Amino acid sequence: MERSVGWIGLVVICLFLAGCIGIKTPDVYVSGIVIDADSEEGVGGVEIAAAPGGITVTTADGTWSLLRAKKGSEVVAKKDGWEFHPEAQRVTGEGEILAFQGRRLPYEVRGLVVDESGTGLAGVLIAFSNERGEVVAAVPAQADGSFEKAGLKGTYTVAAYKVGWSFAPAEYTVSGFNEDIRFYAAPMGGPDED
Repeated sequence: MERSVGWIGLVVICLFLAGCIGIKTPDVYVSGIVIDADSEEGVGGVEIAAAPGGITVTTADGTWSLLRAKKGSEVVAKKDGWEFHPEAQRVTGEGEILAFQGRRLPYEVRGLVVDESGTGLAGVLIAFSNERGEVVAAVPAQADGSFEKAGLKGTYTVAAYKVGWSFAPAEYTVSGFNEDIRFYAAPMGGPDED
């Protein structure tokens, strides 16, 4: 009986030591793609993190790969201004291909148009153009020169227009994260008449 207890104790100690030493899970290769849910194109610049396993970033076409993921690793996709589905996936084996679908989160742009004295300028048209140069939205500056546009997704060029005025900078490029912008207005004048 003492020998049985001794052998059982020895087996328990060996199993405990094996767990403490850490029997390593072999590395597996895993790859995938991140697709924009709206355009169905690949999304570049997305951080792909596998825990354990490492971090990589998607290429311009949305593809990615990791050489040192582990079976059972949790893989997540992250990029500011985006949400991804599924939120996380588990690696189940060698050569697995994981796909994430992303959607841009809407954002808001706020700003102010002021003249040379710092006073807000009303009646300025603030235009939002898409990446193809098409004006897709416009809002007027209020009496105090303030303006805002919510619900934007993507990258836009923002410019200010009012007859008889020039603006600096001529335009801003916005792509999210609730941006605040400011245009400085100056009256356009002809040559001085003396």
